[in-house]
Amino acid sequence: MRIVRWLLVVLAAVLAWMYVGQARWVYPTAETQSFFLKTYAPNQVLARFVVARHMQLGSGRGDGAGEGFVTHEADFEPTLLIRTGDWVALNQALRDDIVGRLTVHEGDIVHESGNAIDGFKIRYVMGKSEGTITLEPLQSLAGSPLGPGADGPETATVRAHIRIDEKWFKGGRKETTKVASRR
Repeated sequence: MRIVRWLLVVLAAVLAWMYVGQARWVYPTAETQSFFLKTYAPNQVLARFVVARHMQLGSGRGDGAGEGFVTHEADFEPTLLIRTGDWVALNQALRDDIVGRLTVHEGDIVHESGNAIDGFKIRYVMGKSEGTITLEPLQSLAGSPLGPGADGPETATVRAHIRIDEKWFKGGRKETTKVASRR
């Protein structure tokens, strides 16, 4: 009888431990994504630079559950034909668009580094979320994958890569000091 009672106590303890552990897990939903992450796409900026409608846009999204937090990620990898003189202007315009959207949607930039040639890294907070946006340097592609006649003497085929990594905290994020945005 003692062994049965002891086994029941152990079983109850294990079940309670599992229940408490499971209750701390948070799963991805639309409510755990910031408005910025839900709505961001670089298409409008890219359209200003693309030559003769030669463009492809690869993108992907992913989510993950965690104890007390949820992770979200988004990747954008456009390949486009631009004028050779627009390299720096395109990367700067992508950065300015990201910073502008964060500001409009009440996001605070807590750290920013980089430049239009080497790429940018922007850390932000918004509500219960904090995130990092990585805008890599433009990559030149030899021989255009955009089709025949895409490359010319005044044009170049380039690929950009924008990655957004965001974490949403169930109990709210830790306070972070805001820094002024560079414009």
